[in-house]
Amino acid sequence: MTWIRGDTTILDGKNIQEAIDNRLLVADWERFRLRSLYKRFKKFIVWSIASAATLVAAQCAKVAEAMGTKSEHLIAAVNMSSHGDKVAAY
Repeated sequence: MTWIRGDTTILDGKNIQEAIDNRLLVADWERFRLRSLYKRFKKFIVWSIASAATLVAAQCAKVAEAMGTKSEHLIAAVNMSSHGDKVAAY
């Protein structure tokens, strides 16, 4: 990662987006690999995608907490299921 320099971690929007994009790329590659190599395990594709999404969400929550976001805001963001929910909340 380009955002770790020495003992300090620089948390800004660009670096957070880069970290999320990298994790999503890895998750997509694993989904492709699982589907193409192990066709008999198709039922596990959904599980692997859900698992990868959970890991990405957990990392995003850690970063948000490190930046000073309150737990109530994180919980509210996780419970939103559509763009309309986001607009109504703010």
